[in-house]
Amino acid sequence: MIPIPVAITIALPVIHVTPSRHPVTGKRLRKGNFTEQLFALNGNPVLYYPKKVLSAGILIKKTTMKKIILLLGVCISGFAANQASAQIKLGVNINIGSQPVWGPVGYDYVDNYYLPDIDVYYNVPKRQYIYLDRGQWIFAYSLPIRYRNYDLNRGYKVVINEDRPYRNAAVYRAKYSGYKGNHSQEIIRNSHEEKYYENRNHPEHNKWKGKSNNGKGKRGKH
Repeated sequence: MIPIPVAITIALPVIHVTPSRHPVTGKRLRKGNFTEQLFALNGNPVLYYPKKVLSAGILIKKTTMKKIILLLGVCISGFAANQASAQIKLGVNINIGSQPVWGPVGYDYVDNYYLPDIDVYYNVPKRQYIYLDRGQWIFAYSLPIRYRNYDLNRGYKVVINEDRPYRNAAVYRAKYSGYKGNHSQEIIRNSHEEKYYENRNHPEHNKWKGKSNNGKGKRGKH
């Protein structure tokens, strides 16, 4: 008795197909040592096997579906984690209230300033000046005495959002040397933009609307 071919949509282990007619087109299957023959069903490739191996196909199909469901679960979890990470990053990357009032306006987040007039860096989160002294980088909460006459309010500041920018000191020294003596920047202290009122050292901090909202004020886009 010739087994009746049954269509399944996944590949099975090597099994010889008994010659028979195609259940859809009526064409005879080719004779020979073929492990499988590929036909088109509704425009999609389908493998045909004898009915006796249908149970094996169901088993493999179930296993495959479990893998697909597991993969979808991993993808969804990864997407959710990325969304949460993006939201956390958005909330963290705003530090207007921590920037010194002598810093330039226009930046919702700042890691470091570079002061080309005196070749000094200032780390905003740590509130530290970083400068060279006898070939070593010094980290201090105030400028050295040799810069006591330097006016932070007037000097130009370059925003560098990079970890330890002083490691590329030669690059920045050459790149921004043209800004020495430039006093064109508007600083936070002199700004009347409401978001800068969040800064406790701003002259108009008492006008900050966030004071009546548990310290949460209006925040601009980064």
